Amino acid sequence: MNTQATRQKLINAIADLPSEALLELTYFIDYLRYKSIRTPPIPQTNPASAPSDVSILPELPFYQRATSEEWTETFLEWIETHKKMNHPILSDDAISRESIYGERG
Repeated sequence: MNTQATRQKLINAIADLPSEALLELTYFIDYLRYKSIRTPPIPQTNPASAPSDVSILPELPFYQRATSEEWTETFLEWIETHKKMNHPILSDDAISRESIYGERG
């Protein structure tokens, strides 16, 4: 595969896109970067064919890389850890707007 020719085709295709599509393209590129971090690299059969300009991107923080399912699982785990803390339950009066803001509210 001719990497330089493929790269030039992509550049030309991007140049032909309407400006409204550029935002979607940036989202897609962000997704590809995210996906490349989360999936193990495919081993190269010929190390000499590996692109030399590839940089290692730092791992994204959890809030940027987590799927909805991972967020849900993590949140449910967090809830379970707090159930065991045995905190006193506040009454409705204790958390009412009037009790929080007093005369300001």
